[in-house]
Amino acid sequence: MFVDGRQRDASFQRQTGYAQQQDLYLHTSTVREALVFSALLRQPHHISRKEKLDYVDEVISLLSMEEYADAIVGVPGEGLNVEQRKRLTIGVELAARPKLLIFLDEPTSGLDSQTSWSICNLMEKLTRSGQAILCTIHQPSAMLFQRFDRLLLLARGGKTVYFGEIGENSKVLMDYFVKNGGEPCPAMANPAEHMLKIIGATPGQHTNIDWHETCRKSP
Repeated sequence: MFVDGRQRDASFQRQTGYAQQQDLYLHTSTVREALVFSALLRQPHHISRKEKLDYVDEVISLLSMEEYADAIVGVPGEGLNVEQRKRLTIGVELAARPKLLIFLDEPTSGLDSQTSWSICNLMEKLTRSGQAILCTIHQPSAMLFQRFDRLLLLARGGKTVYFGEIGENSKVLMDYFVKNGGEPCPAMANPAEHMLKIIGATPGQHTNIDWHETCRKSP
């Protein structure tokens, strides 16, 4: 694994954040306490305590959590709602000040469409502020799928079958598959589902095209 063209070293873990799919917290803590805990323990030693606490305030502002910054997290169904909990999950990783990357594991799973859209707005806001994000997502809606810039599509066994731009209305992605022998995406179909159909990843579907080899030979 290479980072900026160099072999990954021991600093990789310190420079990355990982927001897992489940939102797990000490339910008696407040939002601010959870963020402060992460900032104090995970930011470098050379950063002063005041700077770390000031950065927590920046995270709260960036994630628009001012209204409930001092609220108790609580347990699911009581305390923070699902969107607030997901924002906190991401915030805890941001508070660690990862210089390189934040991994988000299925940040929209289990959320309704409106909340999923809100989380995608948040991810876009973070990228605009300079934060690189690598996100896994399963079976997104067509609208949600369009919010992502680039796609790494993996088939069975972890084989890469596409890695590149998605394009407006998924045009770049769909053109790639059609150019290499895949069937065009029907007008009302979800491109995120159609691409799985093309590579034979949906039940009852089969393909004679070796999409992994096609990808390897693609410019």
